[in-house]
Amino acid sequence: NWNYNGYVFSETTARSIIDSLVVNGNLYKKMHEVVTPGAVQDLFFRKQGDNYYEYGNAEKYTTTVIYNPVVTAAINFLKEYITTGLDWYSDLYTGHATFGQDVNLRYHFTCLEADVSAVVNNKAFVHVYKVSLVPQLAAAGLLPGNTHENYIFWYAKGIGLIYSSFSSFQINNWIVF
Repeated sequence: NWNYNGYVFSETTARSIIDSLVVNGNLYKKMHEVVTPGAVQDLFFRKQGDNYYEYGNAEKYTTTVIYNPVVTAAINFLKEYITTGLDWYSDLYTGHATFGQDVNLRYHFTCLEADVSAVVNNKAFVHVYKVSLVPQLAAAGLLPGNTHENYIFWYAKGIGLIYSSFSSFQINNWIVF
């Protein structure tokens, strides 16, 4: 179980692995997320080799576009044994946006710091990887460029997500059971 508290909003997010599910021939761990007050959702994660994937809506990490109909994707959000400066791209996703245009989307990931120590909410972690995610967008047929968005995720080896930031959202407390 993972519990997170937000700095800006009075909310608590609790995540628990509750099941597994096969999607497109791949076995995913099903993680149940409850945001109080707010919403409930299920998230799907898998590891293949040195790569970690999340299965869900392709536009999950951007506020710039919403696809209709829904485009689902396995997003390679993290890798093992990465080094500072290493970058990678997600696959290119194409869909029809709610504003009426066909749009290409991909994510550019960069390892900002590798295998460092970090303190989050007065808790020390070792083997932390800080990863930047920048959504890139363009009209279908064109190469995507950066949006104004930049997500930062901190992952501790053997634990998972310990911190994230985007604009005013930050995790300030966690509890691992």
